[in-house]
Amino acid sequence: MKLIEGKEVTTEHVLGALELDKTVYSREYWLSESVCKAFAVRNPDIYTMLLDEETGRIAAYLNVSPVSRGFYDSLASGHYVDTVIKAEDIETPQTNGENLLYFSSIVVHPNYRRRGLAKQLLRRYGEKLADYGAKGVFFDSVIADAVSPSGEKLCRALGLKNIRSSEHGSSLFERDLRGANSKDFIYKLMNPNN
Repeated sequence: MKLIEGKEVTTEHVLGALELDKTVYSREYWLSESVCKAFAVRNPDIYTMLLDEETGRIAAYLNVSPVSRGFYDSLASGHYVDTVIKAEDIETPQTNGENLLYFSSIVVHPNYRRRGLAKQLLRRYGEKLADYGAKGVFFDSVIADAVSPSGEKLCRALGLKNIRSSEHGSSLFERDLRGANSKDFIYKLMNPNN
């Protein structure tokens, strides 16, 4: 498996991630190709992917995005499905100011499950957050909209707390990332079994 992230992510890779979404999410959670491509242009660091070099297909991906306060609050309200997100809602984290994260999705194709791919993606994202911190970029909080029991389990394992049920039947989770909370979150990402 080849790790692909940031500027290495191509349109073809984004389309591969969309195909993965169709294997696990109901239609209401599918984003359009144009929206996902616009996300990658706006901030390619939101995607971390694993490419099966033998087949040329994306085997797994993780999408965690720095987002605007407006989108964060809209999602936290429970009134909206996360597909309302627009490219303008994706931000580039700053050294000064509020930085909010949206843990959008982690998907592993059914044929690749039980091989540690999700752990590999989570560890890599933990490394990314540590790299941001070394550059003086810190995040205030993270939100996730869990649409499945496995999503809820992952949120709890990462220390996110259930804040409400959404109007569309999912569970919203949130975690403060300020101060020592950030280090604990990074630790949980890098050690998903602990």
